[in-house]
Parts: sequence; C-alpha cells; structure tokens
Amino acid sequence: MKIKNYEFTDAEWKKDICGGRYDFDFGVINVSCRYWPNNTVDVCVMIGDLEKTLYEDELEGNSLDDCKNKAELWVKEKVEIIINKIEE
Repeated sequence: MKIKNYEFTDAEWKKDICGGRYDFDFGVINVSCRYWPNNTVDVCVMIGDLEKTLYEDELEGNSLDDCKNKAELWVKEKVEIIINKIEE
C-alpha cells in the first residue's frame, strides 16, 4: 500500500488465528538498530519501509550492553519528538 508516496509493504490483510477473522495492521514508523562487534550500533527511525529516514546515527559504546542502552535511549528520544509533533 502506498500513502502519500510512502510504501507500507506490511499493509495487507492477514488471516488471524482466532475465530477466522482477518486483520489489517501495519506500522507507520519503523525503528532499526544494528549492533556490530566493534561496539558500534547503527540506529535509524523511518516512515514506512525504508522510504524516508527521519533520524539516523552511529553510536559507540564500551560493550554490547552499553550499546543497547545507548540505542534504546536514542530511539526513545527520537520517538518522543515524533509523538510531540503529532500531539501539537
């Protein structure tokens, strides 16, 4: 499905396992975090399926857990910015 030039490939009807109904669900904002063994993590917040990157960065940490913590804080900050804009 395409909405305002953004592609949402997960937007399709899927049969639900409960009671034979069908569901039409898809995410609008996608988050991608990729940890690398050199203790860096690539973080990205997008609209749709890689269509438009809203925020992206590469973070460095001292360990896997440190990278995870930094990535989660970064994502939380960016998603809060998006929610604040929606609520205006």
